[in-house]
Amino acid sequence: MRIGFGQYDRCFKKDSSFYMGGILFSANDKNNLIDPNDPVIHSIADALLGAAATGGLYNYAESDRINNPEILIEIEKEIHYRGLAIENIDITVVAPDEMIVNKQPEMHSKIISWLFIKPEQLNIKFTFNSDVADTKDYKIKITAVALLTNRS
Repeated sequence: MRIGFGQYDRCFKKDSSFYMGGILFSANDKNNLIDPNDPVIHSIADALLGAAATGGLYNYAESDRINNPEILIEIEKEIHYRGLAIENIDITVVAPDEMIVNKQPEMHSKIISWLFIKPEQLNIKFTFNSDVADTKDYKIKITAVALLTNRS
């Protein structure tokens, strides 16, 4: 049994758009995408690579690929090649409001398809940081824990 941990902290302007779990969250109609980075993908990838003892995400891939969903597919193949299997992934999203919760089922569906895992092998939970409700930024923190086992 192997355990890995991934974390990503990010600030987004409230009037911008950003990706999280492969979903574009748009704060306005202009889709003002200020950053293509996806903190959920980043956290999951780091957790999986840590559990597989392959180093962190920046050691694994070039910076222009680290937040692309395809990186999770590539990492899952690497894990399989090493004789390991994803047993469970647990993700916590800390965000300033509830806008993200409505997209949880879609986010869950995308992630399990990228990693070729069963729905019950992924848990995504949300908690809210109301301290930043009056600021101009969204402060978002993602943590992911991955459990890998030897394939039999």
